Amino acid sequence: MKSFVLILMIGSWCCCYADSPEAGLLFYLSGDHEFNPDYAAGGDPNPNFLRDVKIISDGAKGPGFECANTQLMSYWAAGNIYAERGTLAFSWRSRYPVGPTAFPIFRVGYSDHSSWDMAWLRIDYNGRGGFDAFVTDINLARIRVSYVMPKFPQPNEWVHLALTWDETVGIRFYVNGVLAEKQDKQAVLYAGLDQFGPHSRTIGPMQVHDAQSESAQMAGRVVAALRLEPKRRCAALSQLGAGLRSQS
Repeated sequence: MKSFVLILMIGSWCCCYADSPEAGLLFYLSGDHEFNPDYAAGGDPNPNFLRDVKIISDGAKGPGFECANTQLMSYWAAGNIYAERGTLAFSWRSRYPVGPTAFPIFRVGYSDHSSWDMAWLRIDYNGRGGFDAFVTDINLARIRVSYVMPKFPQPNEWVHLALTWDETVGIRFYVNGVLAEKQDKQAVLYAGLDQFGPHSRTIGPMQVHDAQSESAQMAGRVVAALRLEPKRRCAALSQLGAGLRSQS
């Protein structure tokens, strides 16, 4: 079994939508409104795929989503995330001890691509007591980071993960609010993106596959959540966006 709570997407530039609760906010899913996002800058806020997911009350802060191994859960990417630059932030816990088998925690899929899994962005448990993350440039090269934690969290312990990307800088990966790894690289990241969501073997326009596999069975319940109070959330994400350039 796996669990998942909130997703938050931010454009790192200072864009502001008329109905956006915060400047630059593109997508925010807290669980307060069950599976409907608190805010979605894109057209359709409803999940495109949703199966074998239930609401839980013990998220990192507030409600969350518990996902079975056969879970399907994805949202439309158009208008809710941009490939050129942005921030993805959430919290996660394993609920069961993790082992040496890597598995995906979150992915963003292309709208059209030649790779079998359509992965443009992915954050994984790397099987070595830490996390890997990457985005893909226009030449299909991965801009990747890998981080092994000094002590991996206990199954019931939350860890906050955030990935920022920028065509002019590269990527930054934060663990519990601290810069864990970075890769400096200027690259064209512009791409058409289709859907995003937790876990899954594939998220793309032709198919969304569940995460039923040996690695997912070993993963246990995966939970993603971010539930900061509005002022704290705004300040924290502003710092993350600024960190792309200040720590380059």
